[in-house]
Amino acid sequence: MVLFNWVAPNDYGFNLCRSFKQDSATRQMPLIILSGSSGEEDKVKELELGADDYLSKPYSSSELAARLHVQLRRIDSGKVRPCLTFERIALDEDALRVYIEGRPVHLGPTEYRMLAAFMSRPGRPFTREQLLERAGRRKGDVDIRSVDVHIGRLRKVLNQKKTNYPLRTIRGIGYALG
Repeated sequence: MVLFNWVAPNDYGFNLCRSFKQDSATRQMPLIILSGSSGEEDKVKELELGADDYLSKPYSSSELAARLHVQLRRIDSGKVRPCLTFERIALDEDALRVYIEGRPVHLGPTEYRMLAAFMSRPGRPFTREQLLERAGRRKGDVDIRSVDVHIGRLRKVLNQKKTNYPLRTIRGIGYALG
């Protein structure tokens, strides 16, 4: 468990929170912000950046202890799931968010589920049928070639920073990440 304590929120604090939650070594640790700022905008920004809780000063030690216990229960109950990572892509299964180089990107639900499948087993090829199944679609409900459209959208998002994320086509089989 980590407590960040700063007098007033600033870019350094926001960047520290973002970095903490995107680092594979620390992302699973609960993060509680203790701040002298009680402004709603600051609280919302910190929570959106990944803080698990936020307390404004002055606060009581009993309230802090109660919030610490809540975070510990969350860890013990197994509600904290690890993020999937591949190179500079992070997929947060709890928040249903995807980050590339620390910046959030938007994916549709089908592309998100397909990326989750790829990231759960990098290098493993998936057939179109397997990708449809992982995306929650049944083969008879949708044209099997629609997978190609979703893969195209996924490639566009993954390559928007001109960084080569190898979502490969494997002729005669399907697709693989890495």
